[in-house]
Amino acid sequence: MRYTGIKSQVATSLYRKIHQSDAVSGPVKQYRPKYFAPGIKSPRFSGLAWNLQGATFLECYDTIARSVEVKPHRGWLLLTAYYAYLKVTDKLARAENAKRLDINQAYSLLAFSGINNVPEMAEVVRTSCKKCGAVYLVDTAYESHTQKCPVHAMSDHLLRLTHQAQSAKMKMNCSSQDSERLDLHKD
Repeated sequence: MRYTGIKSQVATSLYRKIHQSDAVSGPVKQYRPKYFAPGIKSPRFSGLAWNLQGATFLECYDTIARSVEVKPHRGWLLLTAYYAYLKVTDKLARAENAKRLDINQAYSLLAFSGINNVPEMAEVVRTSCKKCGAVYLVDTAYESHTQKCPVHAMSDHLLRLTHQAQSAKMKMNCSSQDSERLDLHKD
């Protein structure tokens, strides 16, 4: 427990009290920066939403860190920011059954963002959209201007799906009309 400085036995006991179960054994999944900021290619709609989830957590973390006069213990700050993030995203999670970061993902994201270490070495950074003001994550391995705002990318995706659905509906209507014409000629 190098992040918090508490002993393993204490952490295990706290986990049991909070979750009423034992922690899953084995190593924690290792994440990569593109897990949080897909880069140039955003393969899935869910990846775009995930990007916004990560940006929301980092905003909570940064806001809390800036709001206290004395530099807080980083374990306390992680946990406080995580609970604030859960509170901020609670309504969406309940209404849309949206997937949210777990504490391990939040910790990994902090490491990639360089907030606690060397910001200049960050692999994932926040940026804001010049059109809508949405804060989102970009992968520093790519130029930021090549990484589209997830809000606009989701909107474009939904428009594309709407056009595809309308096109499919028109084709279905045309083919059913053709079938009706053929049936009329048979009589």
